[in-house]
Amino acid sequence: MNPCVKKSVAKILPLPLIIILLGFPQISETIYTPSLPLITRDLMTTPYWTEMSLTIYFIGFALGVAFWGGCCDRIGRRPSLLVGLSVYTVTCFLLGMCSSINQLLFWRFLQAFGASVGSVVTQTMLRDIYEGKERHQIFAVVSGALAFTPALGPWIGGYTAMLFGWQASFYLLTIAGLLLFAYSLRYLPETCHIKNRSGISWHVIAKMLKDQHLWRHIFLISLCNGIVFGFYAEAPFLFIDLMEFTPSTYGSFGLVLCCAGLGASFISHKLNEIMSPEMIIGWAALLIMSGSVNLLNAAWVGLFHPTISLAGMAYVILGIGLTFTGIGLLISNSLSLALKDYKDHLGLAGAFFGFAYYMGVACCMATVSYLHNGTPYPMPLLFLFFSLLLCKLGNSFRKWGSGAIPLIQKRKRL
Repeated sequence: MNPCVKKSVAKILPLPLIIILLGFPQISETIYTPSLPLITRDLMTTPYWTEMSLTIYFIGFALGVAFWGGCCDRIGRRPSLLVGLSVYTVTCFLLGMCSSINQLLFWRFLQAFGASVGSVVTQTMLRDIYEGKERHQIFAVVSGALAFTPALGPWIGGYTAMLFGWQASFYLLTIAGLLLFAYSLRYLPETCHIKNRSGISWHVIAKMLKDQHLWRHIFLISLCNGIVFGFYAEAPFLFIDLMEFTPSTYGSFGLVLCCAGLGASFISHKLNEIMSPEMIIGWAALLIMSGSVNLLNAAWVGLFHPTISLAGMAYVILGIGLTFTGIGLLISNSLSLALKDYKDHLGLAGAFFGFAYYMGVACCMATVSYLHNGTPYPMPLLFLFFSLLLCKLGNSFRKWGSGAIPLIQKRKRL
C-alpha cells in the first residue's frame, strides 16, 4: 500500500471538491470558445491564431503538470496546489485586459501553467487515498463529472460574452480562482506525510521512458483529449459561422455533452463490475469510431447548414453523443490503470504522465488549427483518424469481445 495513503483523509476530501479541482482547468479551456469568432474580429487576427491559443494552453499545461507534479512529491500536495492557484488567478485577471493576440497567447500560456496544478495534484491525491476496484470506480464517477465541466464552460461563456463581452469570461474565472484558493487554504488536507516525500528519482524516469504499458495510456489519453478539445476549437466556427447559431445557443448545445459524460460515468461504473478496464477501453474505442463516422457522414450530406432539419440536427447530436460517451468510458479507465506500477512515486509519475499526454494534446490541437479551412470536413476526418488509432492501441476487437463473455457469465453464475 502506498505509504502516503490515509483512508481517513477521504472523509475530509469530499467528492465535490475533487471534481471542482479537476474541473476548473477544463472550464478555463472552454469558457471562451463561443467567443473565438468575436475575438478573431476584435483583436484583428485570423482563426488560425485564435485557435492556436488552445494549442498554447496545452503546451503551458503540459509544462505545468511536469513542474507541479515534481513539487507535490518534494514539498507536498497542499502547498503546490495553493501556489498554482495563485498563479492561475492572477493570469485570469490579466487575460481580461488583453488588447492583442500576442498578449492573449502569452497569458494563456501562464494561465494554463497555473491551472495544471488542479489536474496533477488532485489526481495524485486520489491515488494516495484509493486503490484497486475502489479507485476504478471513483475515477469513473469523477470522469463523468469532468465530461460535464468542459461543456459547462461554453454554456457559461456563451451567455457571458453575449451580455458583457468576451473579456468578462476571464474576470469570472478570476473570481472563481479567488474563491477556490480561499476554500483550499481553509479545508484542503495534505495526503502525503513529510517523511514520505521525495525529489526526482532518475531511475523511475528511466523506467517510465521504457514502459510500453504507460506509453499506451499516454497515447490513449492524448488522442481522446485531442478529440474533445478539437471539437471545442472547431465547433464554434461550425455552429456559429456556418449554421448561424448565436453564442448562447451554441453554449446550450453543451447539454448534449453533459448527458454523454454522465451516461459514460454510469455505464463505466456498472461495466467495472463485469469487465476489466482493458476490455472497456476496447469497446469505448469502437464507440468513438462510430460517432466519428456519423459526423463525417453529416458533413458529407451537408447537414452543417442554417436550414438543417430537426431530423438532421438529431443525427448530428447522435454522432457527438456517441463520440463523447466513448471518450468518457475510455478516459476514466485509462487514467485509473496508467500509474498502477508507480505507487511510491505518484507525484513524479503523474508529472511525467501528464506532461507527455498534454504535449500530445497540444500536437493534436496544432493539427486542428492548421487544417481549419472554414468547411465542416476537417473535424470529423481528424476524429475518424484519431479513433482508428485508438482502436489500434486496444489490440484486437476479437480479444475485447471474447474476453467480456466469460466475465459476464461468471457474474451471472455468482
